[in-house]
Amino acid sequence: MVRQETEKMTVLAVDDVPENLDVIRGILVPAFRVQSVLSGAIALKLVEKTPPDIILLDIMMPDLDGYEVCRQLKENPKTQNIPVIFVTAMGEEVDELRGFALGAVDYIRKPISHAVLKARVGVHTDLKRAIRQLGIKNRLLQDEREMVERIVNKMRTDAHFNPLNLRYSMESLERTNGDVLFSALRPDGAQHILLGDFTGHGLKAAVGGPLAAAFFYIRTRDGLGGRDLFQEINAILNNQLPTGMFMAATLVEIAASRDRFRLWNAALPEQVLIVGAQKSHRLFPSSLPPMGLLDDIVVEEGEWVEWREEDRLFLFSDGLVELLNEGGEFLGSNGLAALLAQPGLMSEGLDEILDRARGFSEDGKQVDDMTLVECRR
Repeated sequence: MVRQETEKMTVLAVDDVPENLDVIRGILVPAFRVQSVLSGAIALKLVEKTPPDIILLDIMMPDLDGYEVCRQLKENPKTQNIPVIFVTAMGEEVDELRGFALGAVDYIRKPISHAVLKARVGVHTDLKRAIRQLGIKNRLLQDEREMVERIVNKMRTDAHFNPLNLRYSMESLERTNGDVLFSALRPDGAQHILLGDFTGHGLKAAVGGPLAAAFFYIRTRDGLGGRDLFQEINAILNNQLPTGMFMAATLVEIAASRDRFRLWNAALPEQVLIVGAQKSHRLFPSSLPPMGLLDDIVVEEGEWVEWREEDRLFLFSDGLVELLNEGGEFLGSNGLAALLAQPGLMSEGLDEILDRARGFSEDGKQVDDMTLVECRR
């Protein structure tokens, strides 16, 4: 149960001289709830069972001195975050430095000044209370974030997604993914595929996905052609998303005959077509700005590309081709194409291909969302 901010903070005073404890109690009560013990050993047992909000600790005590008590407190995960203030007659600078090195937050010299003790304890208990309240608020924010993430992820899973002749693997850097993948058939049998990468990653990057998905599937069902679909998605993202948020994307339109396709690349890396048994490749560079960045862009009809049964078109986000080797070189689209053209690789799963790509990197560490899509005729 969370304590209210108005509840008194508990101070544990540790000193082997009862008169010193009486002085401390007289200064701090009734503003604080004060507990007192006469030895460091008893203090350690008490703190383990009922941790106080702050500890006032004498240094010169017969069983365990204050330094040793502080050391044990800071080594125990249950007690290491309790603020410790040394209250002692040892006034040399070296004594203070040793106390701070052990993790104390403050140092008060005896004889005790009423004003100084009350002010120092007040500062550190106020800070403790603020940290506690911040922790509560952070937990509430985390709970709300997780709920929003679940909602966004559910909204991104569209029942209209058509996986016809597709293999894909999407690996998120965080719980939510800034990469999106849509696929649907038009009434005339043509297929639209869109791979998008929203700015950034995580929740902020993921919130634009449901908006783009809804428009993609509705307008594809309406029979809109690839070029017009691209222009309309660009317009809706530009109108609805905040400034500075946009989506790099590749839109593919596959003819109903499935013997040709055309592709519009808007700020994604050069996409790769692996051609035939000879495993040559063709790259499709970006020729358009990201979707949602500009209000009105001119999109050409696009060139139809012949597509044979053995050809494979690969779409991918920049998280994949921006893997760095120890020489500071990017994998790049050409490097990925060379990897994809290796004998027997097409029979492997895309997760295995992603693992091979990570092998190019010096440490294999993922630094962005990574998506790889294989489109077959």
